[in-house]
Formats: sequence, structure tokens, C-alpha cells
Amino acid sequence: MGWLRVTKGDCIDYDRIRDDIFKDAETFEIKMIGFDVWNATHLRTQLQGYGLEVEPFPQTYQRYSPVAKSAEVLINRQMIEHNGDPVLSWALSNVVMESDANANIKPNKKKSANKIDPAVAFLMALGTYQLEYGDLAFEMSDDYKQQLATFTGIDL
Repeated sequence: MGWLRVTKGDCIDYDRIRDDIFKDAETFEIKMIGFDVWNATHLRTQLQGYGLEVEPFPQTYQRYSPVAKSAEVLINRQMIEHNGDPVLSWALSNVVMESDANANIKPNKKKSANKIDPAVAFLMALGTYQLEYGDLAFEMSDDYKQQLATFTGIDL
């Protein structure tokens, strides 16, 4: 159905990833690409050589926690659409978050029963977007503003 591209072999096809990114860059105005620093030096160099801006996305609590918590809020508020992508829905349902002593969270591939790579890619893309544009801002309804003002005692 076109939701998933299958490649030959049992390893990551970095050339296919590169070619797909180059093709997408012809259609979309790609501002920045977040990448996992592990094992991506060659691909990063190729993307930069093509003129794309890349940004390391370390797989740490510090990097994941803010974006994972933002994503959870956006998903719960149904403010993110993914065009009915069944692969992303499946991957999101497989995510198991681990937390540290400070309540920071990040996805844990080892504890997830099934693949979570599309969900991780989503979090990395959202986190990279936030680097470029900052947090997402939303308009509050007048009713919500009134409720918040009543609760906090502060007029908005």
C-alpha cells in the first residue's frame, strides 16, 4: 500500500536513505535533518555535501525528554495528524519509555516488544523542528482563557 519501503538484505541501506532524502529535498523545503550520531558519519557527510543542514540528535534523556513530553501532549490533544499512517500508529503503540531519577524520559528499543523506529524518527523530527522554530504555540479559546484565569487568578 506504499506505507513501508522494503530493501534487500538484513542491514540498513544508507544509500537508499540518502537517495530518498535527496528526492524529498526536490519536493519539500527541508530546513534541517536530525540524525543519530551513531554510525551516521558517512551519510551526514553526503547530506551536507548536497547542501542540507544536519543536526546531531544524541539518544539521551536530555535530548529526548522535552520533545517526548511535548509529543505526548500534542498527541493526547489530537493536534498532530499523520494522515492515517498505519506503520507510524503501530510503532507509536510499541513505544516503551524509560525514565531516569529526574523523571526524564526517552524511548527504549530493548524494552519494546516490536519495532519503534518510525516513532523514534518522529520524535527526532519534532525535536529538530523545535530547534529551528521553538516550541509550538496554540491559540486558546476565550472559554479556556477564562477557566485558566479563574484557576490562577491571572487575566490572560
